[in-house]
Amino acid sequence: MKRIKGFTLLEAVFAIAVTILCAQILFGLVNTLRKINHQKSGINEIAYSYVQVNNFLKESGHVEVSTTGSDPTKIILRKFSDKKKNDPTYETYVIDLSSNDTLRMRTDEGGHMPLLFKVKKIRCSTSKDSFTILITEKDGRQSEMYFKTDLPEKKEVNPVDEKEKKS
Repeated sequence: MKRIKGFTLLEAVFAIAVTILCAQILFGLVNTLRKINHQKSGINEIAYSYVQVNNFLKESGHVEVSTTGSDPTKIILRKFSDKKKNDPTYETYVIDLSSNDTLRMRTDEGGHMPLLFKVKKIRCSTSKDSFTILITEKDGRQSEMYFKTDLPEKKEVNPVDEKEKKS
């Protein structure tokens, strides 16, 4: 009689156990790498949104913070528009949290630019020449963005208009 060579039941069970152990280690490593990648991409998204707002402030000419209209849930910015030299006008921009958890910059006329997604809440504060946005993301991370703006323009009083008001 020939003896048939093969694995014993104990050897087969041991091989399956080693395979399962290696698979668990591999899945744990993949999950760890995903978490690390998510944290890095979150930092990149915060930096990108900061750059977007900062570029807007620097390239738009005179932009000031409306301390009266802004509150802890939104920032109102006024951009000087030189359409008529005699009568300066301002365009209004609002930075707030939309209903779909997106930090955005929008105008009163419509349209918006998303700045950051998956935001749980924001808390805003203003001074006459700066504003700060404290962001809490859905995964619990917090970031603070600080921006410097122009001081509010003092409206020039025309002496002719002043004489008319007195009389």
